[in-house]
Parts: sequence; structure tokens; C-alpha cells
Amino acid sequence: MNARVLELIKNPELFQINDLQLLNQEIEKHPYIQSFRALHLYGTHLFNPENYQSELATTAAYTTDKKILYQLINKKTVETKSDFVEERKPTELKRLKVFITKLK
Repeated sequence: MNARVLELIKNPELFQINDLQLLNQEIEKHPYIQSFRALHLYGTHLFNPENYQSELATTAAYTTDKKILYQLINKKTVETKSDFVEERKPTELKRLKVFITKLK
């Protein structure tokens, strides 16, 4: 796995437009790694908004928990029925760690 991709998983706020192509290459090699697709969606949201809807549909099809995508793009958590705390804004690192944990 590319070191830059690992850096983006840890710190998605460092995403740059060049990273879209890098993530496309990683997705071609490993099409079922949800964190790659989620990061690519995040980059598309930032740098290529005209393709965001189609990328969202594709990413959602590969993602088991759609709340993760919502949290990443909107930078907030979703309150669930079992979670009666106020809506908060955790860092992307925390969200991606949860996302990666769910992949295992």
C-alpha cells in the first residue's frame, strides 16, 4: 500500500487533488477496500463536485455502513437511537479508524 494513502487515512484533511488519481489506482488494485473508496469520495466532494453524485452511488454500493460516508463528507456524527448524546464533530482520523475497524 502506498505511504501517501496511509497518510490520508490518518489525516484526510491533507487531501490534495493529485490524490484522486492515486486513490483510483489503489481502488483498481483493491476494489473492495471501503476506506479507499470513502477517501476517494471525500476527494471528489472537495475537488470534483460535478462527479460527486455518481461517485457517491458507486461508493455507497461498496459500503456496508452508509453513516460512515455521511460522517466523512459532512464532518459530523449521526445520532442513533441508542446514542442520546448531542451531535458532535470528531476528527476524520477517529471516523476512519472506526471505519477500518468495521472492515476487519
